[in-house]
Amino acid sequence: MFRRAGLLCGLLCCTFPLSASPGGALDTLLRRMADSYVTVTQDDPAVLERIEYIVRHTDGTDVVIRELPEGANDSLTAIWLSTFAPDSTWHDLDYGSRQRGAWPPAYHVQRISQIARSYKTPDSPYFRADSVRQVLHAAVDKWFDMGLQCPNWWYNEIGGPRLLAPALLLLDDEWTAGERAKAVKYMKQAKIGMTGQNRTWLAGNVLVRGLLERNDSLVQTARDAIVAEVAVAAEGKEGIQPDRSFHQHGPQQQFGNYGLAYVSGIASWGKMFQGTRYALSAEQTRVLRGLVLDGMSKTIWKRMMDVSSCGRQLFPHTQEGKALAFGKVLLDMAVLDPECAERYRELYDELIRCVEPDRVDGYTHFYCSDMSVYRQPRWMATLKMSSERVVGSEVVNSENLLSNQMADGALLLYKNGREYLNIAPVWDYTAIPGITTATDSDTCFHNGGYKEFRGGTDYAGGLAATDSSYGVSATIVCRDGLTAGKAWFFADDYIVCRGSGISGKSRYGLRPVRTTVAQQLAESPIRVTDNEGTTYVFRSGEPVVLREGRWPVLVQHAGTGYWFPDPVTARQVEISLGPTTGNWRRFATMYDTAAVTENLFSVMIAHGMEVKDASYTYVIIPEIERVDVRKLLKGRVPFRLATEGVGIEWSESGVKEAVFFGPGRVVFADGGFAEASAPAIAAWEADGTLSAADPVQRGGSLRLTVGKGKRTREAVFDLAGTRGNVLRNMVR
Repeated sequence: MFRRAGLLCGLLCCTFPLSASPGGALDTLLRRMADSYVTVTQDDPAVLERIEYIVRHTDGTDVVIRELPEGANDSLTAIWLSTFAPDSTWHDLDYGSRQRGAWPPAYHVQRISQIARSYKTPDSPYFRADSVRQVLHAAVDKWFDMGLQCPNWWYNEIGGPRLLAPALLLLDDEWTAGERAKAVKYMKQAKIGMTGQNRTWLAGNVLVRGLLERNDSLVQTARDAIVAEVAVAAEGKEGIQPDRSFHQHGPQQQFGNYGLAYVSGIASWGKMFQGTRYALSAEQTRVLRGLVLDGMSKTIWKRMMDVSSCGRQLFPHTQEGKALAFGKVLLDMAVLDPECAERYRELYDELIRCVEPDRVDGYTHFYCSDMSVYRQPRWMATLKMSSERVVGSEVVNSENLLSNQMADGALLLYKNGREYLNIAPVWDYTAIPGITTATDSDTCFHNGGYKEFRGGTDYAGGLAATDSSYGVSATIVCRDGLTAGKAWFFADDYIVCRGSGISGKSRYGLRPVRTTVAQQLAESPIRVTDNEGTTYVFRSGEPVVLREGRWPVLVQHAGTGYWFPDPVTARQVEISLGPTTGNWRRFATMYDTAAVTENLFSVMIAHGMEVKDASYTYVIIPEIERVDVRKLLKGRVPFRLATEGVGIEWSESGVKEAVFFGPGRVVFADGGFAEASAPAIAAWEADGTLSAADPVQRGGSLRLTVGKGKRTREAVFDLAGTRGNVLRNMVR
């Protein structure tokens, strides 16, 4: 188990005196970094248990999960000491591997650093033991002498040096002149350059070299490169975006991949720089606060990170491992940013310790990343879109091989957090929840090298009403010969999903054009209510068949309801519940083909083999127990759909929302209407507030006219420079 060291050298406060000399600040930083390697920040027993489990069951591909353990793990140290061979290697590692991801030789340096933590922890049985010292020096010398290079540059310049850094600094007072020279030479593989998180990683490795050399000028240069990345990026540049999302590999949302690594590193560096001349400025702290509180924290639910936020890194136990890594970020930020310390700790309790929140976040749209999130105390939904502006998914190092539709309107619902746990081997990637597709097969679309997938149109956006309890997102999908306009209306108890203008034909003629309503791990039997009011119960493996001439109107699974108020849509619904077998190699070539079987629950709308101007309407009710099902089946709900166009009116608040895929008109059930002169997403509230967002982000002007009967009001919005952000006007 993990051994907790005391909070050493004032890491959680900055009250100790510092020398004004360069050497004083440098020595303080060296001491703090060494202490951080043997200090446990996340010391909640339940959290430590989960970290221990993740460490034992992950494959080490994800660097933030690889670095998740804190302090000394004496049980692992015992294993690595007992298996250390006379030739100073570990014989279970393939030192000749040419693998680009999860490079096996990198475990050699990771084990060195793990042993070093025990060696430097006072209450460890291995503390300063001569036999352990001999192993450490022999293992380090062997690594330098082998001079191994990975085909993937990242391990040579970033991964390897970063994994070895804890041992290099923990044993700083023990290196001979020759060993220190070899260490410095090895760390010189990292040079400050590139952008975003890669630049931060490289600069961090250079800073470690500066500490080994006692080169204050180099440390200062590396520090400046690190903190220079703590800024809102200019338009079109990677890094922190104006909407508090994070981009890397072009205009691509990277919350859980590069973004998490970035914020993990910056929060840790900022905590160690605090109180010294290396400290972050007040503005840099504010920018980092925004990324953490208003961005990344919205993607964590009950100790799990949202699948769509993990990017290409859907490795075993990725969701939980990334969330736990973010937990440490929150605790580091509580020290770095004491002004908001209480908020960080509250979020830690909510997201990591799973304490139910007492607030409602409602709707957030990340307009730079074509992504929306809706949070309630008992459920969360994420919506990932993409456009010609935004990369939706990528294939890198032969990972994420089936990802080309992962951002075509993927709507993922979370309640217990385990809905998609390790689902990658068995998922039907042409049936990601929320997407509409004409593709029949999920065979590998790209294998090897780099490939990115963008949306086929420039239409993707979202808008929150003044009361963020209400939000609407929309996109136009154009892929594989299929076109579909898609809209999602979010409120406290409902997600209303609408599709229109669906045109195209089955790509290979094997499966129909279809929209996926749900596809997740099965948690219970399902209840299906048909159009005559009869309810059926189906268990795993049973064919879901209703009486002849009847069709499903309401499907209930794991406390969530899926309601089909439109008879045309309901007649096209297909439901399944049962075992599905796949393997991890479908996701990434580094894995084997060992069979993985899970029970999956899925609901789809089969539109037909060839369709023109087809549509759908369905409603997701995350907490069906809060709704009177008898009233629901009679259509007695707190909203009314537009009678013309794509829109909705929420009767309790009077909020009207409309989606314009082009210039047009939306008519509401009460006779009210809205007209737009250009593509737009709009909301009209009872107090006269008119809100608009530009989903195509072309600029220009937008004229919105709202009214009822002959009484109309008009607002003109200047869209120049808004980048899809929300504009508001009063039209009393």
